[in-house]
Amino acid sequence: MRNILIALTFLCAASAWALELPGVSASGFVDAAYFNDANANPDSGEFNGFSLDQVEVDLQRSLGEKGFVRADIEYVNGADPMNAIDYLEQGYMQYNFPINDKSLEVMFGKFNAPIGYELLDPVDMFQYSHSEVFTYGLPTNLTGIKGYMSFSDQVDLHAYIVNGWDNNAENNDAITFGGRLGIKPVEKIGLGLSAILGPEAGGKDAKDRTVIDVDVTANVTEQLLLGGELNIGSESEAGTDGEVPADAGWIGFLVMGHYDFNGTFGLTGRYGSFTDDFGIRTGVPSGKDMIYSSITIAPTVKLGKNMGCLLEIRMDSANKEVWLDSDGKATDARTTAAFEVTYSF
Repeated sequence: MRNILIALTFLCAASAWALELPGVSASGFVDAAYFNDANANPDSGEFNGFSLDQVEVDLQRSLGEKGFVRADIEYVNGADPMNAIDYLEQGYMQYNFPINDKSLEVMFGKFNAPIGYELLDPVDMFQYSHSEVFTYGLPTNLTGIKGYMSFSDQVDLHAYIVNGWDNNAENNDAITFGGRLGIKPVEKIGLGLSAILGPEAGGKDAKDRTVIDVDVTANVTEQLLLGGELNIGSESEAGTDGEVPADAGWIGFLVMGHYDFNGTFGLTGRYGSFTDDFGIRTGVPSGKDMIYSSITIAPTVKLGKNMGCLLEIRMDSANKEVWLDSDGKATDARTTAAFEVTYSF
């Protein structure tokens, strides 16, 4: 509790400080939840209950049309409790280079990975949890340099050179690079074609990892949003003991839909699946492919301007007994529920 209070005090002070400085803007959000895992076993130290999941303050100093400096400071539930307030989701400088009537935006520092369908922050989601693709198949944040350019209303491009997946400091004396091509073939449909590749491990044993990801968003009507993602990855020299082939990979996908019945109530549904060769990404070694899947249902309610809540019911399953039930016995299924409230400012 003491660490949470320190974190909140620090974040509130950062917001107040920013608002007093000319040219500095502050935004962010608060995210709290009640989480229940039907498999939780108190004898193993697993408990259900309330939690302050995340508090974020985003500070940005404008340089006019030339660019800006930004830092996203967070308290994250589950972070090292002795270092919780020192978590920086993003921190970067951006400079805009004019090219004819366009602008090349160059970002230097740590930034959210421009890949995949689902976004990181809870205020940008329609449900409490992330899909298997987000959890196992993609990086979250990248540190390095990125360029972005919008060529027209239909085409834009991200390209980057970074340390690696979620590495603030380089760990293998090699670089990872990738990009995302955004295409809008018609007004209500957007496509993203992404790729990221490079050695991903420490020291001389770094393994080449390659990922191709395709995401699609369809604003069918003002009330109905549909989305999907296909994620295909591989890792060279994944096997070391003869049981895992030298090259192994994975394939995952998700489909989701959100419907707003009116200005207050909505409903989200999502199905996800992730097939992992020999558990190289999910971390569960086996003599065959690991297959995870989940069905998620989440009614949503808008409580007012910038404030909302949702109730998520999620049913996970696997082709092996990878979880423990409430009695401590191995099981291939798990059901969780979460009530979440978010407020953005």
